[in-house]
Amino acid sequence: MSSNKRFKPPKKIPINPGHLARLVDLYSEDEQLESIRTRRWISCLALISVLDQVRDIKSEPLFLVKGGVAMELCFGADARATQDFDAVFLNEVEDLTDTLDKAFSKSSGDFSFQPLGKPKLIPNTKSYQLEIKITFANRGWQTIKMDIATPEGSAMESDQVGSALNIQDFKLFGSNKIPCLSVRYHIAEKLHAVTLTYNGKENPRYWDLIDLLLLRDLVSDLSSVREACDDVFKVREKHSWPPELRVPSFWLEPYAELANELKLKIVDVEEAAAEIRTLIAEIEDTRQ
Repeated sequence: MSSNKRFKPPKKIPINPGHLARLVDLYSEDEQLESIRTRRWISCLALISVLDQVRDIKSEPLFLVKGGVAMELCFGADARATQDFDAVFLNEVEDLTDTLDKAFSKSSGDFSFQPLGKPKLIPNTKSYQLEIKITFANRGWQTIKMDIATPEGSAMESDQVGSALNIQDFKLFGSNKIPCLSVRYHIAEKLHAVTLTYNGKENPRYWDLIDLLLLRDLVSDLSSVREACDDVFKVREKHSWPPELRVPSFWLEPYAELANELKLKIVDVEEAAAEIRTLIAEIEDTRQ
């Protein structure tokens, strides 16, 4: 670590939330991040560590991280910031509450987790939502919202993804390997979301273009991505594959603002959409 860095990994475990918060501030200053974002990453990694301790009879994960939080933990500051913690629960939904209770009874160093109520079904979806109060050294640290989806089709396969933030640099308990929904299914789900129409309303999800521009560089076998797309589009039964990508006029400004914030090369939404249309065509071209 260069001498001009203010953050120095502590020799001992932080003694309280104030100590950890000071370390977060120094790290964030060095990395040009907002402290609240670094704090969320640490909270998410600690949460992942207890979720990952609850496994099935084959010792496979019961929870896979997905969506914006998976993007952030994988790409760090190159990904857009998100507020929710998205995961897929790979068991029967009737077992969700008991499984979460088992996870929250596990240890993640000095972090503890208290669910604020029971998981609630999100209207018009098959996903559940839960708020979780996180304490560190028996004192308040953060509250995060967890969105829990149920599997769709074969979207149960995982990739072990390395975290952009090393939690052990803070002398905290946890792994830097994250069980995530596989990249090909992430791409398939985002292609479905960004091309969906909402009962005649314009699709608001301009941010999926940015996620897809990052994710496309992680795959080389587009035929496997096509299989995932076929699966997701068939199961969701909203529109068919290959889809048409439309760009509503109101995407122009928010896309450009976010792209500039992330220092992306492609800051024009039409150019970004053209890249994703090419990706869709290349995926479909693998069909024999």
